Amino acid sequence: MTKRNYRGKEGRGLEENNLQGQPIKGIFSYLRMGFASDYPTIMKLGYAMAIIFSVLLFFCGYQFFTADKNSELFWGVCFVVSVNAQVTVKLWIYMQTNHNIVMNELRLLNQVGDTKNSTHATS
Repeated sequence: MTKRNYRGKEGRGLEENNLQGQPIKGIFSYLRMGFASDYPTIMKLGYAMAIIFSVLLFFCGYQFFTADKNSELFWGVCFVVSVNAQVTVKLWIYMQTNHNIVMNELRLLNQVGDTKNSTHATS
C-alpha cells in the first residue's frame, strides 16, 4: 500500500522528506531528527538519562534475582521504579522528536503557502 500525498507537488509529505530533504529510513534516522531542535542539549540529556536508567534497570534486576529473602522486596521495587523511569524518559524522547517533526512540517507548509500567496499576488 502506498501513502498518498494530499498536499500536492509543492509540499512534500513527511514520508518523503525529513529536515535535510532525505528520506526517513529506519528508527535511527527518525530519532536523529529529534536533535534538530533549538535545544539539542536537552535531547542529549534525555538520552543520557535513558542510558543511566537502563544500567540501573539491569543492576536492580540482577540484584533482585540474586538477593536473599529479606531484601527481595527492596530490589523488586527498585526494579519496577527503574522500569517506569526508563519508560517515561523514552516517551519524552519520542514526544520531543515528534514535536520537532511536526514543527518542521508546519514550517514547510508555511513556506509553501507563502510562495503560493506571492505568486498569486503578482499575477
